[in-house]
Amino acid sequence: MTFVLAYGLISEPIRYPELVLVMLAVLTAATLSSNWIVWQLRGKEVLAVTNEGICVWREGALFKRRLFLRLDEVEFIRAEEDRDTPWWIRYQYGINGGSIVIGHNGRKRRWGIDLESERAVSLATAVRRAWEERLAVLR
Repeated sequence: MTFVLAYGLISEPIRYPELVLVMLAVLTAATLSSNWIVWQLRGKEVLAVTNEGICVWREGALFKRRLFLRLDEVEFIRAEEDRDTPWWIRYQYGINGGSIVIGHNGRKRRWGIDLESERAVSLATAVRRAWEERLAVLR
């Protein structure tokens, strides 16, 4: 895409305003793919349970992608196998959505991509216990 853009700018300099959108698309694709590559190489997921709610974000990526849930928004927290990601992505490429599921507002948020099943169960139990303790104080 970069080569096509450079060739277009050299061969048709009159069409430069039309190629600006192509240049923006290339830069956007490069930024998003760089974020994904950096995340895969050195990223980690962080989950924090506070008195206000549960916060999930990514560290080590260019974009943190934070999710904050108030305590009363959370419906359940449990460990389960990821069946939402297609099987060929899970088994062939080793990419899944996570072993711990946090249900909120009728949706699911997966966390813990590289967790073993025993570790996922123990972490889900600890997070659920912390959530229930803080939720009991609110009620």
